[in-house]
Amino acid sequence: MDTRWRVPLVAVAVALTVTACGEATRSPASPSGAVGEGYPVTVQECGGKDVTVAQRPERVVPLSATMLEHLFWLGVQDSVVGSGESVRPGTFPPQFQAAGEQVRSLTGPYVPGSYDPVSREVLLAERPDLVISDFTSTFEAAGAASQADLAERGVPSYLAFSTDCAPEAAAQTTFDLVYRDLENVGRLMGAPQRAQELVTDMRATVADVQSTVADADRPTVWAFTVEEAQETSPGSALGNRHTVNAVIELAGGRNVFGDLDESFAVTTWEEIPRRDPDVILLLSYGYGGEKERQEALAAGRQALATNPATRSMRAVREERFATLDYWLVGAGSVRNADGVAELARQLHPDAFR
Repeated sequence: MDTRWRVPLVAVAVALTVTACGEATRSPASPSGAVGEGYPVTVQECGGKDVTVAQRPERVVPLSATMLEHLFWLGVQDSVVGSGESVRPGTFPPQFQAAGEQVRSLTGPYVPGSYDPVSREVLLAERPDLVISDFTSTFEAAGAASQADLAERGVPSYLAFSTDCAPEAAAQTTFDLVYRDLENVGRLMGAPQRAQELVTDMRATVADVQSTVADADRPTVWAFTVEEAQETSPGSALGNRHTVNAVIELAGGRNVFGDLDESFAVTTWEEIPRRDPDVILLLSYGYGGEKERQEALAAGRQALATNPATRSMRAVREERFATLDYWLVGAGSVRNADGVAELARQLHPDAFR
């Protein structure tokens, strides 16, 4: 389930603290001379189906902000004719934020707590030559163009592995699926060299962190997305198929819901103290910007301190919190490596002194 697009019953003002992350320290994308060479290109998408493009796509529609971000990192954003998800303030890498907000949304202005897919009619009117997404729901929601619809019209589509790929039945403890998506989209878009550069940078960041925390104890971590919390539920438990599971593992922790073979699982407030995490990782969407993110983080801490189910928890009493920008860990992304580095510094501060 894509919890970003769930409608909350009662929004709990949760506060998290997005600390200053190591986010977006890489150089802006710089496509190499390899762009445009080597067509036709065939890659495999989630589920194993072949996706072939005969030439470099020039009318691309990413159906999620995450996939739009992929295209910015690859330096091929000029090929985008519209996006299925608008870029909201505070959610994109800083160097891409302003340009991202200028990308035309095919779903209209964002309304908090709602999700409207790109309608089949609107998508086809754009005459796309490639459609990419990382959420199955963007193809299967009522009114959306399915991948079969697109194939019948000769429009290739790519469903990513790293965020919502049910057939990829393995726990995410590494970023192998993220790397695969970057490499595949890079090949489809004629930017394979840039994709390799991004993957190499991510691998180096992760390797440095793992070397630093190799001898540290591994605390158990509960990842709590504060804007998802409701009076009756803390929101979904993020299981071992979710990207955050890999981030926690690579940062030297253990996901308290790592035994769940799902991305998003149902849980209750009462289940959280039974799991007794050593650290609570507060995640915030930060819609609006850093000020809004900090307010959400503060509200989240307060909610945990007053909720009868959680106020006596060891991690709450001892204020053992870590905080991250949700967009560093919420989906397969170049920024996942930054999420690992930032979380590791908070879980193991002594190792980084």
